[in-house]
Amino acid sequence: MTISRAGGLAAVLAAALLLAGCSLAAEPRTTVLPSDGTASASPTPTASPSVTVIVPSPSVVPGDALDCGGHALVITAGSADTIVGDCPDVQVQGGDLTLDATGASVAVLQLLGDRLTIRLGNAGQITLAGNDTEVSASDISSLTVRGDRNTVAATGAVADLLLQGNDNTVRGTMGEVSDEGARNTIG
Repeated sequence: MTISRAGGLAAVLAAALLLAGCSLAAEPRTTVLPSDGTASASPTPTASPSVTVIVPSPSVVPGDALDCGGHALVITAGSADTIVGDCPDVQVQGGDLTLDATGASVAVLQLLGDRLTIRLGNAGQITLAGNDTEVSASDISSLTVRGDRNTVAATGAVADLLLQGNDNTVRGTMGEVSDEGARNTIG
């Protein structure tokens, strides 16, 4: 490569980096409303997206209960250890987490991680993807376990169960069961 060609390549690269830096900067958005008193067309209503509350570590004091308030919730390490209220969708991400949801109404619970300890009352749909997790509940409408060495104990019914892992234990009054693993204990 010649010096002039290398210099041209360097100039193109520098310009690309400069332009890329400009595109990453957020520009403030300004809304201008008519000020002459004339009526303007009403905006067409649009569906509002569902709200997901991501709970970062410093926002919740350990031991304080977090009210879902009807919103989807993502729990990560160092965040809420107790949730209450109407919780349509709760996702627990990470390892070595404990969550008390006995005071919450949980429609959908996704457990994504290892060594989780979860306590709840009645639950709608639970999906567990991980290993060495313990779940206790009253009744469970639907339970899917993808992983090994998990324990789920329901004091009532587990209406629909799908096991895709090994050495899992699920206790409760069983409805429909599909066991696609090995050495699982059911019932």
